[in-house]
Amino acid sequence: MLRTSLFSLRSLTLLMIAIGNTFLCPPVAQSQVRSDGTLPNPTLVRSQGNRLVITGGSQAGTNLFHSFQLFSVPGGEIASFRLSNGNTTNVISRVTGPAASRIDGGIEVLQPNGAVSPANFFLINPHGIIFGPNASLNIGGSFLATTAERLTFADGTAFSAVNTRSSLLTVSVPTGLQFGLSPGPIRNESLVPLLDENGNVVLDEQSGAILSGGLQLIPDRTLAFIGGMLAFPEGAVTVPDGRVEFGSVGAGSTVRLVPVDEGWRIDYQGVQDFQDIYFDAATIDVSGEGGGSIQAQGRRVTLTNETFWFADVFDRDGGEIRIRASEVLMDGSSEILSASEGAGRTANIVVEGDRLTLRNGSNITLINTASGNTGNLTVTMQDSIDLQGGVVEDNEWLPSGLFNQIGGFEYPDTEGNGGKITLTTSSLNVLSGAQISTTTFAIGNAGAIQVTTNQVVLDGVALNEGQLFAPRSLPSGSGIFAGTEQGSRGDGGALSLTTEQLSILNGAVLQTTTFGLGNAGDMQVQASDFIRVSGADIENRFPSSIIASSGGIPGTGFEGFPEATGRGGTLQIQTDRLQLTNRGTIAVGSLNSDENRARGGGRAIIEANVIELSDRGRILTATASGNGGDVQLRARDLIFLQDNSQISTNAGSARTGGNGGNITIDSGFIITALPENSDITANAYNGAGGAIAITARGVFGIAVQPALTNQSDITASSELGVNGTIQINAPNTDPTRGLVALASTPVNAQLDQRCQTGGSTTTSRFVETGRGGLPPGPDAMLGGSGVWDDRRLPTEFADTTVQPAQSVQPATPLSSPSSPIIEAQGWIRSDRGEVVLTANSPTVVPYSSWQSPTNCQNL
Repeated sequence: MLRTSLFSLRSLTLLMIAIGNTFLCPPVAQSQVRSDGTLPNPTLVRSQGNRLVITGGSQAGTNLFHSFQLFSVPGGEIASFRLSNGNTTNVISRVTGPAASRIDGGIEVLQPNGAVSPANFFLINPHGIIFGPNASLNIGGSFLATTAERLTFADGTAFSAVNTRSSLLTVSVPTGLQFGLSPGPIRNESLVPLLDENGNVVLDEQSGAILSGGLQLIPDRTLAFIGGMLAFPEGAVTVPDGRVEFGSVGAGSTVRLVPVDEGWRIDYQGVQDFQDIYFDAATIDVSGEGGGSIQAQGRRVTLTNETFWFADVFDRDGGEIRIRASEVLMDGSSEILSASEGAGRTANIVVEGDRLTLRNGSNITLINTASGNTGNLTVTMQDSIDLQGGVVEDNEWLPSGLFNQIGGFEYPDTEGNGGKITLTTSSLNVLSGAQISTTTFAIGNAGAIQVTTNQVVLDGVALNEGQLFAPRSLPSGSGIFAGTEQGSRGDGGALSLTTEQLSILNGAVLQTTTFGLGNAGDMQVQASDFIRVSGADIENRFPSSIIASSGGIPGTGFEGFPEATGRGGTLQIQTDRLQLTNRGTIAVGSLNSDENRARGGGRAIIEANVIELSDRGRILTATASGNGGDVQLRARDLIFLQDNSQISTNAGSARTGGNGGNITIDSGFIITALPENSDITANAYNGAGGAIAITARGVFGIAVQPALTNQSDITASSELGVNGTIQINAPNTDPTRGLVALASTPVNAQLDQRCQTGGSTTTSRFVETGRGGLPPGPDAMLGGSGVWDDRRLPTEFADTTVQPAQSVQPATPLSSPSSPIIEAQGWIRSDRGEVVLTANSPTVVPYSSWQSPTNCQNL
């Protein structure tokens, strides 16, 4: 979850060797440097020891133009440009022949007095440029290597490497590059410089040249590579406080050169087609007093095998690291890092495009270790941001991810504040222990995290060779974290997530926490479709969670830190459907075990149409010794609890003081079942029980109890203190109470056999009710004979049973037995309208209706 080591080029011993990857380029000139004689004042080349001395050329104002048929510098040799005019600002060299340039030696630009010239140097070869392992630069200005066909100027003229006759030499300033139909590649294999034991660059004692090569410039300059495909296999580029530009463009592209203090910024607004940029075990460093800037723009930008980009600062504010590409891939523990080791602010980092993938320990990190602030990290991807896995080094999990960190265990007095992480994309996936984090270890406050996306998936935990990796008892779960660490005094950052769908699975976490003196940040989650929190890690120890807490992680056993005196954050959730399943947990809490220093348990405010808790799903605020927090639930339709689920604001889990928290529920219905053992509790140990207030149209399957049972309960009890209060405003009674199970087989319509003559009971009846108001036929009017209907609730008779009649022994014997009851065979109506049952079937008398038949003629 944390990155505790500060990476810096000055603190690393990098062992680099050249690799022999195949990289398609046109034929490379093995000889050296040859003039093409196309300029009014031609370029002159002569050998002088290991130097190829270049003079002549055509001067136009402060611009000096050179033109070569071939331009390659073998290892051990130096192409030495000697200026005759000390006022030269730009040395512009083109290669008109068909061969790519291979620079395996050095390039230097010297004043007439032999000092290094401050002039800028342009190398233009449309067929390609390769910098070998021993390539080096010794110039005082900026350096631009390009495979463009022509360099354009402010006055509209161009210096072309293809059409030499049309080129006009001008006193104007360079403003752009124009590419042909097949821009050549640029490859840099130059190695990092040799460092001494103090991290300083080693220089040659006689010449002062940098040993071991690597493309380097003096501070505050620009080093630019603008061409077709760009490749940097173990290549090194170092420009302290300067600017490094990487641009890979397609056919017919035009780019602009925008003047800046360091040299130029490349503007790609007119480019429609880009190509690819590859960095493999490469090192790009613009660190310095103020830190520099790096910009890379291409179709795909790939950093692999411990490629490092550094932009560290000291006492001046840093610049910007910006990547624009359709696809950005970082793999194999590659890193983009900007660190502040003084009062300066780190660089801001911006990544834009369609897809960003970080995996196998690769990361983008901002960190400060002194009084400076960290900058902002902004990632905007149209399609997706995918963060995957991590690596184990020295028994520490180094996750892939995005990080903004204040201080470290080695830097507890860091005072600067953290910047913000802002992510905007269609799909955010944080998997297998990868993380997004803002953290403070020190005095300064951590930065905020803001995520805006259509879909978020947080899934899995850190695995080392397939096993759960939890060296500090807590696994490094995939997730988004904003928090403070042990010993810190600053506050944690806020976390805001806006999405349509949020899934937190298999031990992943969305979390704001504090383990120090400062408060945890607040969290706001809005998911217009659903939020699903489900599952645990592979050992089923740590559940998937949304957490805002102090002093630990509720429900995991990782709790009880006495130095964590800060307040847990407030958690606000809005969604259409909230699902907590298979131990999925939402928790706020204060788990400080010191009763005298503990703070309250925080608040959880949840609004949804449906809230579903199943298979030990939990919504809780928990405190070890302080007062319980507050849970406010508003569910327009339904809250459903099943299979040992829980809504809780308990206090005093350390068997100390603290009152139970408050639970306020406003829902359409609350439904569970008594055997499900799903509870709503606001309990305490020494303190008073909390308060539970429920407003719903119906509450079913759960009972108010003085203490927890093995059934579904609502409790606000205290083990040693005063019980709390429970108030339920639910007008609908539980429909499960007082019901009588109905038979599943049809009822026999015949008279009960107990009605037979000589039956054992005398309770049989025969009741004639008439037609109950029904007409004799469908074409007749309704009658007036209604039937009384008993509309009383069945509970009135639920316990009524028919008892068999008891035989009573008379005081004196009867003189003769009573006549047996004869079963009726028919009935007749008397002249008074009475019905008389008869033993024999009478002559049928037609039934007389009270109503005169309707005559259609009378209508």
